[in-house]
Amino acid sequence: MDLPLDYTVWKLVLTYPSVVSDLTITKGTNFIKREMKKCFKKFFDSLSKLKVNGKSIVPPDHKMGCYENSHVWSSDNPILPHCHHHVSIPGASVKWPDADFGQLPKVLKSNKIKCDDQLQNMYEDWR
Repeated sequence: MDLPLDYTVWKLVLTYPSVVSDLTITKGTNFIKREMKKCFKKFFDSLSKLKVNGKSIVPPDHKMGCYENSHVWSSDNPILPHCHHHVSIPGASVKWPDADFGQLPKVLKSNKIKCDDQLQNMYEDWR
């Protein structure tokens, strides 16, 4: 099977917009941790189903796993909220030059715009 994979480790830092991090102050640390956990689960579930050139990034008969560490506060300035996840995913990595993501970049940009608008509206409602 010729998958566009090189089986290395993905290391990701997933950072939330400041409007989300600000909820740590207004809604509390426990609230934001619960919401971050839900968000990461949705992200990881979607990522594990990702296909490149029509082929799954997870080898057949395998499941994707990861090591994930969530941070609510900034490392550079620990008194400021800065919600983010550090993620290591072993065993699956796309050979980027060979990858054709088709409509994926447009879909991601569209979803980002929708999410930014939704988060802004939620933030205004919570103020």
